[in-house]
Amino acid sequence: MKIKYLIVSVFLIGVAFTACEYTPFEPVVVEIEGDVDFEADVEPIFSDAGCTGCHNGGLNPNLTAGNAFQSLTSEAKYTDLNEPNNIYEKARPGNSHPANYSPEQAAIVLKWIEQYNAEN
Repeated sequence: MKIKYLIVSVFLIGVAFTACEYTPFEPVVVEIEGDVDFEADVEPIFSDAGCTGCHNGGLNPNLTAGNAFQSLTSEAKYTDLNEPNNIYEKARPGNSHPANYSPEQAAIVLKWIEQYNAEN
């Protein structure tokens, strides 16, 4: 009987150790060529990624079509890459925010922020 418990214990310990494999998250790097247009390229991302479910005028920033640009550019914290709550960091892949961008969407948003900051 003791041998049976020993065999079962060794088996369970072996299963436990093999189940504890860690694969680190490797972010997907996406390069965006050319300029990004806010209305054509960025604004649709907010509805596609599910942002407008909450950010529809009742919760800042308002990310609905026609309102997103004014809402995002009225406060520097949304477009300042040094701020932890900028629109790129808040919903980038792997973040805990309820709605997240795909890697491609994140690259477009980041490119627009960089472009906007360079122009202003």
